Amino acid sequence: MLKLKFETRSLMSIGLGMICLVMAFLYLRAEPASQTDALNVQYCAATSETFTLAQAKRCNYISYQELDRTTGQKSVVWAKVQIPRTSSASLPITIYVAPSLVKSIEVFDGKTERLLAGPVGMDYAYSEHHGRPGGYVFTLAPATDTEQPDYFYVRMVTSGVPFGFVSAITADRADKLWLHQQFGLGVHVGLLGLLFLVSTSIFLVTADRITGRFAIVILNLLLATLAGSGLLFEHVWPEWPRFNAFFFTTMLYLRVGLWVWLAQAFLAIYRPPDWYRTACWASYGLVIAMVLLSLFGHEQVSNWLLLVFGVTLVPILQIAAIKGTRDMRPLYRRLLISGFAAGALMVWGTLLVTLFPAEDPSVSIRFARLVDYVNPVILMVLVVFHYRETALQLAETKRDNLKMRLGLEFEQKIRQERTLLIDMLTHEIRNPLTSISLAVVSLTNMLKDDQSVIKRRIENIDESVRGMDMVLERCDLMNRLDQNTFSMKSESINVREMIDGILQRLPQSDRILTDLNAAQRLNSDPQFFQMIISNLLENALKYSPADSEVHLVIRETMNPKTLHATVSNKIGPNGAPDKDKVFQRYYRNPLAQDSTGSGIGLYLVDQLVKRLDGTILFEASPTEVRFNLTIPEIKANA
Repeated sequence: MLKLKFETRSLMSIGLGMICLVMAFLYLRAEPASQTDALNVQYCAATSETFTLAQAKRCNYISYQELDRTTGQKSVVWAKVQIPRTSSASLPITIYVAPSLVKSIEVFDGKTERLLAGPVGMDYAYSEHHGRPGGYVFTLAPATDTEQPDYFYVRMVTSGVPFGFVSAITADRADKLWLHQQFGLGVHVGLLGLLFLVSTSIFLVTADRITGRFAIVILNLLLATLAGSGLLFEHVWPEWPRFNAFFFTTMLYLRVGLWVWLAQAFLAIYRPPDWYRTACWASYGLVIAMVLLSLFGHEQVSNWLLLVFGVTLVPILQIAAIKGTRDMRPLYRRLLISGFAAGALMVWGTLLVTLFPAEDPSVSIRFARLVDYVNPVILMVLVVFHYRETALQLAETKRDNLKMRLGLEFEQKIRQERTLLIDMLTHEIRNPLTSISLAVVSLTNMLKDDQSVIKRRIENIDESVRGMDMVLERCDLMNRLDQNTFSMKSESINVREMIDGILQRLPQSDRILTDLNAAQRLNSDPQFFQMIISNLLENALKYSPADSEVHLVIRETMNPKTLHATVSNKIGPNGAPDKDKVFQRYYRNPLAQDSTGSGIGLYLVDQLVKRLDGTILFEASPTEVRFNLTIPEIKANA
């Protein structure tokens, strides 16, 4: 099922990508340059503001390509349309001004200085006579009563729009050019709309986070195109011209945050650098700041922030975050870096084409449309590879889960078999041991005082039987702990009496020196307490040098009442145990393999202490080992 979903998404994404490329090719092939059959249009080269027509007529005019960047970004720009004396001079002239975001446009007769059209633009309500998707159209009739060329002067207020331009053509050829422009814009809007509908449908079916964010990115491109072309101005809010400009710039600023938001989704399943989350929130704050500055009339500041941070620093930080993300496949890492780098470079290309005019002034708009075709293709490639990476990770996770499940089942089976084996051995061995113990007691009573050699051998047999019985008891206790069938009881323990009873049962108890002055009574589990102290003392006697002393010190603290016990002994010839392994099950010092032991005594101590909510620590010096035990008092009948 996962493979089917991945292949379906991949095929749809590849198909949409091919559609993008084909439509981009058709658009570039079908739309002719705006200068085809165009009349001569030149622009005022004055570096200072030129506000009146009289000033504009005295200006030196140059081509669009020769415009200085500062000249092209003045708040008021004048263009001159020259109509030479030809056989078609009597035909009406169509003047096209773009983009639709120009704030104000006025057209004057160069001879009479009469205002022929305008003002129209973003500072005014939508003009049904001059408004067109992507710009404004003015159809004018030139004068015919003079041999001198006629001029039309176009005044544009282009604050915040550095690539405002004018083109002119005879009316008989304007319809063909207008048809091509409509085709280009229709392809652009239609393709973005198709991408949005398809990606939204995939998101509704799969609830995939990346697909949903991709759909929102495409929606942002679509809304920016509708606002930038004037379609929203014409059909949605014709009486709110300035809102249309604000809406367009807001979509432009939001694009930075949406790319960061989409990148976060790509890295969500990995471990990005620690600073990445903070950088993302800083990017979102930058977007909010740009929108607010634009709202309060500081578009120039917002544009500089967009240029310096939005399309420069933010992509660099994004690429650095991808490079620093851990647990990512190298191929996928390279693809993400290439994709985001390509997107940033294309945005920079659009800015360069805008700031450094070409001979054809419409190149910047056409290049921006081309970027809007290519960027979705890049994003779809990244989405396809993300699906691929997700599928691979899920397959690996399933394999790991299967191995883990099989391992757990195997471990559980081994534990069950071990439990059955130990239960069987305990039952089968304890019966003969009981018989041997009874026989030892009977033989001991029958011996005479002069049979000391036989009596000593019988005592050795009795000691061995008790040792085997203790091993069986520890194995049984370990099984009960593993199966969690060991119930804990709380009783008032007389600590001194409990210690005395333990010492009486231990061989070589005369080596143990006790300090129990502060030991009184403690509410705890008597069986657990007895096993803990007994195992610690037995371990100390077994692995310390012969005839050396073992020290047991017990203290009490109040609020809350807690027992503190310390068992210490000299280090024997086998050396000290490993500090990191001393409480592991079946661990034994490699140098102590020649001595008897099961390796579960200290493991049981550690587990029982944890059941009592206590702690036990192991310390070793060059000459001595020490176990520090802490057991808190528990409530009765807990």
